[in-house]
Amino acid sequence: MGSKAGDNFEKFIEDSWPIGSDIQPTSNSGSTHEDGDLFTTKWQIETKDGYAEGVTFRREWLNKIMRAALLRGRMPLGLHRTLEGDAFAIIKLDDFFGLIEELHELRENERGG
Repeated sequence: MGSKAGDNFEKFIEDSWPIGSDIQPTSNSGSTHEDGDLFTTKWQIETKDGYAEGVTFRREWLNKIMRAALLRGRMPLGLHRTLEGDAFAIIKLDDFFGLIEELHELRENERGG
């Protein structure tokens, strides 16, 4: 991201990501417009921190996330923290439904169903 607040938000995401995960910062994050800020084997992550009160998503930002994810075979994930400190995750609806389905299947398997 380049900004001190953005770097702090990226570090917060890295530290908060589930244990055992493979989250990594993107090399030279912010120096190019295609790479995103963080990534895992499953996700290409772009972060935005405190740019405006409330939450707004510019189409350009969403396109950047989707393009970077597509190029790397990952799912796009946008993470946005408002000036007020509220944080939101933005994912494609199909990916969201897929995650719900995976969770449901895992729970069913745990129950022996």
